[in-house]
Amino acid sequence: MTIRKGEEWGIQLVAPDGLVLLRDDKQLAQMEQTAIGSLSGGDIHNALGAPVPVQPGVMCTQLEIDAMYVEIQTSATDEYSLFASSSVEVGQLRPSLFRKSQYACVTNGGLIQGRNLAPRAHPNDGVLDSVIFSKEMAFRERLLAMRKAMTGTHVPHPLIHISRAESFSFMRISRNDLLFVDGEKMPLWQSVRVTVQPDYWKIVV
Repeated sequence: MTIRKGEEWGIQLVAPDGLVLLRDDKQLAQMEQTAIGSLSGGDIHNALGAPVPVQPGVMCTQLEIDAMYVEIQTSATDEYSLFASSSVEVGQLRPSLFRKSQYACVTNGGLIQGRNLAPRAHPNDGVLDSVIFSKEMAFRERLLAMRKAMTGTHVPHPLIHISRAESFSFMRISRNDLLFVDGEKMPLWQSVRVTVQPDYWKIVV
């Protein structure tokens, strides 16, 4: 059940046999919905406080994690879809001295590569968080925002926009707009749509 304000998250149980050991966000995204996983790394793992991986037979807490359903349009007639557990990014957060560009991401747990880009995000709140860094940000201003994002103090900022919704869509404006799903570069894309799938996976901590 999606977490609600003031309520405890998860249920107490004895970790079952057959736990799927997951090293990162990509492995979580590929886990069967009927399985139960134990995370040892990745942004979702860090968003949960980097708990020690659970072994079968010990008391633990089972948590439900929302999934991100990603639909990627590659041409006027072709598209494909996949699941993501942590993030979908358009562009690169690190600025370039030679070209100003927007950076946009959709995050499930708020953390992307150790940066707390969306401080209000939670991986089981039934919504996704979008964070957009305007291309009008100066080079030094973007670098400062990147450093502040390590602690989530980069917001509020007039050139950083955060919103929450059940789905987000982005169009490719420039060939330089790279698309990353859970940190993996997608080879071809024209547009992308990301939709939350509440309570999709189960993990234990």
